[in-house]
Amino acid sequence: MTFAEKYNLQIADAVEVHCRRSIFCVHYGIYYIENGVEYLFENTIENGVVQSTIDFFRSKYPKIIKVRKFNGNDDGRQKVIERAKQELGKPHNWLTNNCEQFANYAQYGVRYSKQEILVGIGLVGILYLIFK
Repeated sequence: MTFAEKYNLQIADAVEVHCRRSIFCVHYGIYYIENGVEYLFENTIENGVVQSTIDFFRSKYPKIIKVRKFNGNDDGRQKVIERAKQELGKPHNWLTNNCEQFANYAQYGVRYSKQEILVGIGLVGILYLIFK
């Protein structure tokens, strides 16, 4: 059984896994298959945006916690992969190009991060308590 069959993946779906450093953060990859080889595009702290084989990705992140299905047609799926490929080699940045922002940009053309928003809300709350 292939990785795609196990998780019912199609090209351009986003895979969510727990970060290696903490179960409280999530890491993202965009599924892709080419010439029968399965890949995930991911944005790593160490190397920026890379195309990792499924075997390499799973050696780092053995448990998938969620699959975010891409709800577009084949042309839309191709556009997701084109955006992901255009990002290859771009460096990771916690504020402007983290793994969640990369996955959202690839799938929807918009960079945003729920994790980043939650951290920002937390910081505003702390500052409020300090300076009230």
